[in-house]
Amino acid sequence: MLSESDWLSSSAGLPSGFCAICDRQVLLSQEEGDLWACVHCEAAVASAELVAEEEIGELGYSVVEEPAAGCGTGCGAGGCGPGRLQTTAS
Repeated sequence: MLSESDWLSSSAGLPSGFCAICDRQVLLSQEEGDLWACVHCEAAVASAELVAEEEIGELGYSVVEEPAAGCGTGCGAGGCGPGRLQTTAS
């Protein structure tokens, strides 16, 4: 059983468990108390274990950096500007 200090530590890994609904090993979110839920279907998952960030690719996940400027769809990247021409230095 994972303690709160374990799953809050960024170096410990990410909580994972078997979801019977999705029929696969999934990442989990913590619900109230010691309850865990599948991040895909929110079904209850009986037990959780920590998976190292380097190993989540084996489960079909990846960790990506957040875009440097917003969501990358234009807004924070200089594309949003009602009535203004946006330019970048070359």
